[in-house]
Amino acid sequence: MVVSLKCTNCGGPLTFSPKTQKFVCDYCLTEFDEEILAKADEKSQNDIETNKLTNKTSADEEVGTGKVYKCSSCGAEIIATDTKAASFCYYCHNPIVFANNMTEDMCPQYIIPFQKSKDDMIQEFFKWIHAKRYVPKSFIDKTCVEKVVGVYFPYWISDHDLDGSFEGEGQIIKTYETSDEEVTETKYYKVVREGHVKFKNLPRLALKDSDKKLGYAILPFRFDANKNFNIAYLSGFQAERRDVSIEDIKPSVYSEVEGLMKPALTQDCKYDKLEGKTVSTHTDDLFRYFMLPAWVLTYKSNGNIYFYEMNAQTGEVCGILPVNKGKLSVDSTGMFFGIFAVSMVIGYFIENNITVFDILFSVLIPLIVIIFFVKSVNSKYKMKGSQYEYHWGNNNETTLTNSVDLYLRTKVTRKSKKD
Repeated sequence: MVVSLKCTNCGGPLTFSPKTQKFVCDYCLTEFDEEILAKADEKSQNDIETNKLTNKTSADEEVGTGKVYKCSSCGAEIIATDTKAASFCYYCHNPIVFANNMTEDMCPQYIIPFQKSKDDMIQEFFKWIHAKRYVPKSFIDKTCVEKVVGVYFPYWISDHDLDGSFEGEGQIIKTYETSDEEVTETKYYKVVREGHVKFKNLPRLALKDSDKKLGYAILPFRFDANKNFNIAYLSGFQAERRDVSIEDIKPSVYSEVEGLMKPALTQDCKYDKLEGKTVSTHTDDLFRYFMLPAWVLTYKSNGNIYFYEMNAQTGEVCGILPVNKGKLSVDSTGMFFGIFAVSMVIGYFIENNITVFDILFSVLIPLIVIIFFVKSVNSKYKMKGSQYEYHWGNNNETTLTNSVDLYLRTKVTRKSKKD
């Protein structure tokens, strides 16, 4: 069964507008909010709910790994995979929702609606490109951005409560010099921390066949803006339902959480070195199924295909940019000879002559600078910002029930400066 949300005034298709946060008719431009839409299109909503409860599959036939559906607007046949939740009719371009793929067990609990529009994506994308000196001019083609698609991707978002303890040894290291010695003074402490830690909003992409780097690079989202899932939000966008279960992700999530316990419990420790053992026990775990919005751009240039995504809530853009190696080589060469010349001049004025050592030194310094320069450029063009990594300090609450810092001993080592 496919569902196309209709305007009650003219029968035109309704799509969700990120700018107004309302449902808009593409023909008469009437706007509906969620409450009005639910009442106005009660029949479609009832069909969806019935489908979710009965788990019926109403595709006309199966083709390979997909199913064939009929568009409710023009009657054209549409092929969709089992993970496809929403798309467009390829013929009449009306937005459609594959309701039979949104069965009760596959229906998300929450959704963050689109807040950034397609125009926002295009504007931010070109702003990003123009800020990069070494992007080839041939890469900047405004006709390519017409292929921007809004997609909801499935994620598991989880909260975890753990009781834990850390016991180990901390060191405070102080180094100073006397007239003839280098002295290192190390103080040792027994360190104990016990308490309760709550981690919030750990993300896991719930789609097997997807670009994991892009899927995590657009994180994080602000989860205080989530809404209870309503299938109407999918209208006008593509959407993928999950094909990864809680059981599939539990081992990696639990391993990550337990690895975060030590820094969470010992965040108040100011030791130069801290080693020990952490023990933890899960007291509560909550997994929630979300659909999160992204603008996806497939960009073709010089026979290569590049993929970009934009977090459709925060506006963060990520992806790999090509580097104009010719321009980078010219700049690197100019930088090399510039630093080389300056080094030679400085060496000449200091010593009033130029030795073999001066020449070698003047070559080595610019080479080191160029190597770091080229590496820095390449790393910046690999991904905007850094790949998202959940950090315990961003989303956790720690309550300590026991805190011990007990002085044990002091060790002093001396090293003669003559050695």
